[in-house]
Amino acid sequence: MNHDSKYNDFEYEKDNFPKTPEHFKQLVAAQVEKELKQTSVEKHRPRKKWFPAKVAAAVIVCAAVGTTGAYAGVKQYQAKSQEYLQESGRISTPESSSEEETSATSDTTASVTPATIVSEESGLVTTFSDTWPDVMLEMYDQDNEYQKQPNPYMNVIDAYYDGGLLSIYGEATPYGIKTLGDWFLPDRIVINDTVYLATWDINGLTDATHAQYKRGAFHATVELSDANLPDTCTVQVPLTTSRDPKTGYFYMQTISFNISGNANLKPSVTASAKNGATVTVGESKVSASGTYLSLTWNFGKDKASYEQFDKIISGNTIFNWIYCRITDSNGNTFDTKTDSETFSSVYFDLNSSEDEHWNTSGESTYVDDDGNYCFQTNILLPSLTQDFTSLEVTPYLHLEDGTETDLDFASFQVDYE
Repeated sequence: MNHDSKYNDFEYEKDNFPKTPEHFKQLVAAQVEKELKQTSVEKHRPRKKWFPAKVAAAVIVCAAVGTTGAYAGVKQYQAKSQEYLQESGRISTPESSSEEETSATSDTTASVTPATIVSEESGLVTTFSDTWPDVMLEMYDQDNEYQKQPNPYMNVIDAYYDGGLLSIYGEATPYGIKTLGDWFLPDRIVINDTVYLATWDINGLTDATHAQYKRGAFHATVELSDANLPDTCTVQVPLTTSRDPKTGYFYMQTISFNISGNANLKPSVTASAKNGATVTVGESKVSASGTYLSLTWNFGKDKASYEQFDKIISGNTIFNWIYCRITDSNGNTFDTKTDSETFSSVYFDLNSSEDEHWNTSGESTYVDDDGNYCFQTNILLPSLTQDFTSLEVTPYLHLEDGTETDLDFASFQVDYE
């Protein structure tokens, strides 16, 4: 785990999402600036601590020289979108995979819902458009600087979706390879007319002689653990170019496909901690890629209990932290110090100003509008893929010197039945 102090800065987290060229960043500056302004005028400003990243920084992927890959005649096709998630440790390795639309096997025998893995060999159908989705045009093309591009730069080869996580694998077309450096993949993906921030990666490949790199291979991952989506989604992958020095325009296109998958949504519930604090477990999502939990302790006017959390959150070292031990009704125990995953969920919806959504794994202390002292933490547990009927949670302090102390007064059990 990276404990560099810069990871304790909210602005650093926003500024270090996968980068796009300057012209594209200028188009989204208004949205980012609006979010920052909203934060700066918050009545009760929370103290926030962000989980350090556990995975390598993602990069914007441009196509590389080489030839396209072909999978014709392959009997047992292993989806690259799934392999990437396995290799990065985001999901567990399945026992088997077939050429048909199949399910990802979790690390437990009773995964709550299987993942959908669809490829060219199992009927993946993509649609090409020489423009962008309407929501992208409305949000970013304010000066009509983007023009249509009728020649596809890349193909989507396969995709993984389980209701909580979307992963896409693709390769450059012959035309895309021919026009290297002219086009790129912005860190945006549209799902059901909402723009999501995506993480692009080339699977850690930097060697131009690597076969996968030569094919212009790319991976895209969109964290959807806290997003509310229907079982079937339309995914649109926009592409753009640098500004053409001759025409002054940027050129755009989109590759689209439909994919189905679902997670088990558990309703928001409340419980009482041992000291009487009210604990709210927000709506949770359990999928083949893990479980998302949002926990909020409301200590009321009990400032003494609150300060045991706040002194860690407001401290000047990231080496002191508050973690949780979580035991589910199946007898599985998870420690957020070792079993949690960092995530960033960001999306923009022009249909509602309230749907400008920024959410990152981390923890915060704050005073609500009624003067109540609160502690909140967001948790993603990739290995919790079984359904459960109850959770027992005990927060604990982990200090820089290795000392750990259970905060038993704040422990609680929540039941879903």
